[in-house]
Amino acid sequence: MAIYNLSHMQTEYSGHLWPEFLSFETNPNFAKMSLFIPMSLHWFNGHFPDNPVLPGVVQTHWAATLSHKLFFPDRDFERISNLKFKKPIIPGSSLSLELQASQEKILFSYLDDGQTLSSGIIFFGLDKHTQ
Repeated sequence: MAIYNLSHMQTEYSGHLWPEFLSFETNPNFAKMSLFIPMSLHWFNGHFPDNPVLPGVVQTHWAATLSHKLFFPDRDFERISNLKFKKPIIPGSSLSLELQASQEKILFSYLDDGQTLSSGIIFFGLDKHTQ
């Protein structure tokens, strides 16, 4: 697992394509990030102009990218399964993203006050160095 802290996350994943990282904690099999979803995100442009919603594909992209960086940097993305979008993520939301790693997969969940907003499983292939 790569060693990252809040400062790394804020520097590497900043700008109009990423949420604001408010806190970050991790151990070898788990990461939890507190996020703020600003209206200025590129992803809200045209995605329901009168009622902006963070697209599900963006939610899965963030989870897959961060999972790859934090837990599986030597593996390729393989697939996503069990996607569930239970409640929309809207601008101005403060929420958390939890990543639980086990073997070749990540269980991810976006949560608001303990309530799951969306979740899924991300699978990664074999270690590139063992192929």
